[in-house]
Amino acid sequence: MLKGKLNGQSISGDATHTLLGTTGGLAAVTRLLDGVLVTGAGTASSMYGGRCTFQGIANGSAGAFAAVITIEVSNDNANWETLGTLTLAGTATTADSAGLSSDAPWAFVRGNVTSISGTGATATLLMAV
Repeated sequence: MLKGKLNGQSISGDATHTLLGTTGGLAAVTRLLDGVLVTGAGTASSMYGGRCTFQGIANGSAGAFAAVITIEVSNDNANWETLGTLTLAGTATTADSAGLSSDAPWAFVRGNVTSISGTGATATLLMAV
């Protein structure tokens, strides 16, 4: 269990919710998708009031790779809307990363890999508050 403060409030983390220290301050990071190899939606997570950033990362083990990750939001954890789409591509020697930010107060968020291709291609989606 990790512990820290975010905006003056005590918070803690576990294997899914970790605290990363940066020169800009402390951010709570949630791995919405972690090295996903196939298409499909990940598990829903709380969006912590809405103000957050997202970073998608894709890589592969040989040759070219590509992945498309949609960031989906919901207020009832059943009907999902697309907040944004991250299109990632590169070669095995260089991972690709893209991001976006949101100030919308949705209750739930999840990542959805809508396409992925390439040898050993993986997709990761991080959310920071």
